[in-house]
Amino acid sequence: MIAEYAWRHQDKFKQYEPLSEALSQLREVFLYRHKLVQQRTSMCVRKQSKTKSEPSKAMSFINRKSEHLIAEIDAAVNECDAMIDMIISSDEELKENYEIVTSIKGVARQNGACLLIYTNNFKRFDMDPRKIACYYGVAPFGRTSGTSVHSPARTSHFANKLIKSLLSQAAHIAKVFNPEIKSYYERLIKRGKKRSVALNNVKNKLLRIIVSLVKNKIKYDPNKYMLCKDRLDQKFVTI
Repeated sequence: MIAEYAWRHQDKFKQYEPLSEALSQLREVFLYRHKLVQQRTSMCVRKQSKTKSEPSKAMSFINRKSEHLIAEIDAAVNECDAMIDMIISSDEELKENYEIVTSIKGVARQNGACLLIYTNNFKRFDMDPRKIACYYGVAPFGRTSGTSVHSPARTSHFANKLIKSLLSQAAHIAKVFNPEIKSYYERLIKRGKKRSVALNNVKNKLLRIIVSLVKNKIKYDPNKYMLCKDRLDQKFVTI
């Protein structure tokens, strides 16, 4: 059945393209850094919970060792950041798109690297922001069936939690420090949108802006460019 399906739809066939050597290395360092951050968080939580109890020799020993391990993890995380920068700089195509993506206020090293890795340097998803939003788990979908089933649109719980949390952090920062995103978020709140819904809209808007910038090979500059709000293709025009 699988073979028959593949044969009947061979006109839609797309050859699989693996990650480049630079992207493969970037993915390994990126995921290793994430594990280090998880370990650091675990150590910090354990240290804080133990300091609330009465001091003892055992607690003093645990706190001293925890501080030592946290310092080592911090140093390793900094080395990972330096390695990520070095890998991106070694590939011109990666470097170009990375600089475009991180030109937006709110999108920094981790989100930039994450986008490059999981979109295969924007070679996956046909440069479609809706498809990328679906993969990130921020595209809402509703359920309708006949006249009785009309559930409100919700995002999927099966998305990659790591990349979704990184995009959430970017959205939180952008709605504070990015004037365009801040204005967009405040307009949604004034229209009666819940904060969680407005924040999810910000995530989708960030992805649309990023894809438009990469398509046009330009960096984000609010003083020179503005988004055509009435156009779905999100083209840029000069002010």
